[in-house]
Amino acid sequence: MQHLPLFADLKNRAVLVVGGGVVAERRVNLLLSAGANVTLIAPLLTSHLAELAEDGRLTYLARVYADDSLEPYWLVIAATDERAVNARVAAAAEAAKRFCNVVDDLPLCSFIMPAIVDRAPVTIAIGSSGNSPVLTRWVKGIVETLLPSRLGALAELAGRWRERVRGAVPDATERRHFWERVVNGTVAEHAFAGREADAEHAMQSALASWGSDEVARRGEAYLVGAGPGSPDLITIRGRQLLASADVVLYDRLASIELLQYARRDAELICVGKTPRRPSITQKQLNRLLVGLVQSGKRVCRLKGGDPFIFGRGGEELEALATAGLKFQVVPGVSAAEGCACTAAAPGDAAAMQGLAQAEGALGGALGRLMAVFEAYPDLKANQNILQVQEELTSTENKIAFARQAYNDSVMEYNTKRESFPDTIFAGMFGFTAATLLEATESAEERKAPKVSFK
Repeated sequence: MQHLPLFADLKNRAVLVVGGGVVAERRVNLLLSAGANVTLIAPLLTSHLAELAEDGRLTYLARVYADDSLEPYWLVIAATDERAVNARVAAAAEAAKRFCNVVDDLPLCSFIMPAIVDRAPVTIAIGSSGNSPVLTRWVKGIVETLLPSRLGALAELAGRWRERVRGAVPDATERRHFWERVVNGTVAEHAFAGREADAEHAMQSALASWGSDEVARRGEAYLVGAGPGSPDLITIRGRQLLASADVVLYDRLASIELLQYARRDAELICVGKTPRRPSITQKQLNRLLVGLVQSGKRVCRLKGGDPFIFGRGGEELEALATAGLKFQVVPGVSAAEGCACTAAAPGDAAAMQGLAQAEGALGGALGRLMAVFEAYPDLKANQNILQVQEELTSTENKIAFARQAYNDSVMEYNTKRESFPDTIFAGMFGFTAATLLEATESAEERKAPKVSFK
């Protein structure tokens, strides 16, 4: 992080702007919207700035900057078209220990102005540390489309009820769970639709029923697949639940980068198993998971890949179900499906290492594939798949073969899926020729044997 985001309360506080052009005009409008008392120094003004001065909205000093004292001001902005003047303003601000923004001159800035998404009182600031204003505006556009236009109405309602909720729900963790239910429920729906009276009534009902709603107050477990490595490959739902958890139990196969999406006050516990080193056993892990949920915590069990493909997620799910606890399962992209993410051009060390590791799993995958062929002869993929082991002996051919195997598998699936709609046939990049087949009613009608892999 190159710049620390801050939200400054400038209401009735003095701010100096040096410059009277279009750029200074934009800064002045922003400062006035925040309630600042703006003093403007410039020999000439735009027509809009002149109107603001005439209306008494700001204090105007019609002259050039003359090394004025900056002691009265909380912030300083230099927005002239002369770099020498801007540099003098920045130097004076540095000497006076005042934060200074010099427009379009990052080296002289002690603070920068972000792109802003305004849903007052909700404000979102987006910055690129001055590297790419165009990029920040692009991100702003995306955020603008995602947020309800009346998001601020929900925030204001929450502010009105904050003290009452604090008194009714004294436990901090339980109180956070209550607010999460509010922002994801009918209260929010009414607020976003402009039905203020209905939102107030729904809020009153939610708070009144919270003390007796044991189901809502109970802990819950989230078994979340973290994907095969890249933090971008976790599902949206998985990331949402990770962000809402009180405790995160993560293994060593889950990307550490994903933990940045957890709440800052969430408890992070590594439960990874390391060969030939002291590690938590699966039974101990099950007891820990159950105990945390029974204590009312919302626990995210973050597992590399998919929780149920070599992840022993079934054992954890069984422990939760036996204890009568709530849980959600969020599938993840398995390593077999996601190995394309680490494959690169021949000679890439990381790709070669990944391919070498994949060879160990190849034999078992081919056995599964042959079993599928025996059950469904007309589902046979391209026969080149039978030559995988031979092809993989050549380092130079590994990636080329993987790409071809993937394309063959996808084509095979696309040609067969209309006649076998419930069949999952995934060659998925060919490294492991992974094929998972689940018998369906259509298979029963064809008198084909059921095939299942665990």
